[in-house]
Amino acid sequence: MRNKARKCWNETFGRMTFIVYPNEL
Repeated sequence: MRNKARKCWNETFGRMTFIVYPNEL
């Protein structure tokens, strides 16, 4: 994965994780 795509994926996955598992963070 390219650095730019990886950063975008990390931000998207982080937001999704925050919405699904807010108590874990």
